[in-house]
Amino acid sequence: MIKQLSVLVSNNPGNLFNVVEILKENNIECYGLSTYDATDFGVFHMIVDDPDRCNDLLSSKGYTVLERFVIAVRLQERFTNMSDFLKELKNARTNLDCIFTFVSHNQEPVIVFRTEDSFEVEKYLTDKGFHVYTSMKEFM
Repeated sequence: MIKQLSVLVSNNPGNLFNVVEILKENNIECYGLSTYDATDFGVFHMIVDDPDRCNDLLSSKGYTVLERFVIAVRLQERFTNMSDFLKELKNARTNLDCIFTFVSHNQEPVIVFRTEDSFEVEKYLTDKGFHVYTSMKEFM
């Protein structure tokens, strides 16, 4: 599985820029990003090339950072839309906590999601023939 970082910030203009600028200044590449905002705070879910260093760096700058394991799957040609993939997750009887997509360096669509039963869902998808990423190096 892949580590996802969730960064908690106050809900103010420019906070997303501030976080990604810190990454840029420290040569940390952000592959995927999803945001959630509430009235007083925002949460940035990120997939980065060096999650441990990124966590240490952002924490040292005063940010609250949570690490969670997520499943990252290369979408296959047989899936022409998100509905086809989500049907497989429904068949696995899983509930999604967070989901987002991005395109890898080699232009492959990747879907990232978190669920309570990650190990079982990862095995289900692997058994169904999906390519489940096990390392950040696979994105490069």
